[in-house]
Amino acid sequence: ETFLQDALDHSTLIARTPNVTAAMNELSATYNQLLLDGNNGGPLNSADMATRRQASAEFYSTGFLEEFAEKNADQSLDTADFVTALPDASVALQYAYIVQNPYSTEERYKLTVAPDGSAYSTAHGKYIETLRDLAASLNFQDIHLVNPDGILIFTTKKQVDIGNSLITGPLAQSPMADAYRRVTENLTDRNAKIGDLAAFYPAFNEQNMFTAAPIYQGDTFLGVVTLEIPVEQIDALMTNNADWKSLGLGESGETHLVRLEDGVYLSNKRGLIENPDEWLASRVSSGRITQVQADLIRAKDNVAGLYYE
Repeated sequence: ETFLQDALDHSTLIARTPNVTAAMNELSATYNQLLLDGNNGGPLNSADMATRRQASAEFYSTGFLEEFAEKNADQSLDTADFVTALPDASVALQYAYIVQNPYSTEERYKLTVAPDGSAYSTAHGKYIETLRDLAASLNFQDIHLVNPDGILIFTTKKQVDIGNSLITGPLAQSPMADAYRRVTENLTDRNAKIGDLAAFYPAFNEQNMFTAAPIYQGDTFLGVVTLEIPVEQIDALMTNNADWKSLGLGESGETHLVRLEDGVYLSNKRGLIENPDEWLASRVSSGRITQVQADLIRAKDNVAGLYYE
């Protein structure tokens, strides 16, 4: 509870930081003009957009799905709406910072300024280091800025969530959108809210949890900042860094988080951590889980969101 309350307090603080307010203002305004200057500083015509949409669709149907399968025991994902749901400005944003990003998935954050000549990229280069350092100093994995229309216009990590709407489309049912809705349903309360832990497809269906806090300039609502909580820290707390014995839990005792509604585990099991093959085999043989579920749990090395008793 202390850990999560600290995350909420830090999120509220970040939303009220002058640099975050300035970044929200500038990135929101320049996102809105991407169609006017996203082609080497010039406008993007219909042919330019068709090229970008086609390249983005190919990115999802090949590289993204291949990596998704590797991290999800060969399971697949329907990506048909991932590009069609994006407005043109978001396609331009994903093309510049995801599709054309020269770095690998884990290092996309290193792209400081995309070479598209846009005012957005100039603003991105202006704020990225500050926001990246802010996330690291407060132990958040990612900082996202969401404009008043619910579109994710900035992230530090450059996962494929950038450019998506949290109101409609593939991310509308995500844990990030859950945190966003808890804030926007009552904008008179300017404090941060926290969403449920759930699978997040931009992170290849890893279990993620987000906080969200409204950004204001005076009485003007500018948007929302959402922050990704490092769920590894939650596991570290619940397992005492995989040292149960020092807590007096002996050879088999453990503590874990369980979702109230359905009993699904939200933190890892001691048996999986200490003896994964034996633990999974016993669950499969007893009919507690299928082999497909066991393979997915093994790929994640975690039962969170995938197991209940």
